[in-house]
Amino acid sequence: MPRKKAVVTHLPVLHVTRQRGDSDCGVAAIATITGKPYETVLLAVGKDVSKTGMSVQEILDTLERLGYPFRWTKRIRLDEDWGILGVSTPNRTSPEHVCVLYDGHIYDTDGAVWEVDDFFAAEGGKPMSLLKPDSRRGRR
Repeated sequence: MPRKKAVVTHLPVLHVTRQRGDSDCGVAAIATITGKPYETVLLAVGKDVSKTGMSVQEILDTLERLGYPFRWTKRIRLDEDWGILGVSTPNRTSPEHVCVLYDGHIYDTDGAVWEVDDFFAAEGGKPMSLLKPDSRRGRR
């Protein structure tokens, strides 16, 4: 019997999951957004992310496997939207990074919570894309 779908409209509580290596920000961001344990998300990813990290499509596929349909967009309203934010980060060892955008703040996968402007001033980067809940499809 198929599961009912419900639309994810907000997060009542946000527990930041910290990344455990240099390239697992995608796993940590998915765990933060879904509230699933890091290990559950890592199993759903189905590959070793320790060296290569995750592509946007792999993040979307993992969210889908966990029952959270999200969609990709380049239109980002930093003060209104929420989801997994792809950012350029020239001041880090990796030039690309994902973190969580929620309630006008950046919840980074190192555990820090930033005002949006402060994050980009410190990181020297800019927002590139957003994976946001797909309200057209709902959650399984």
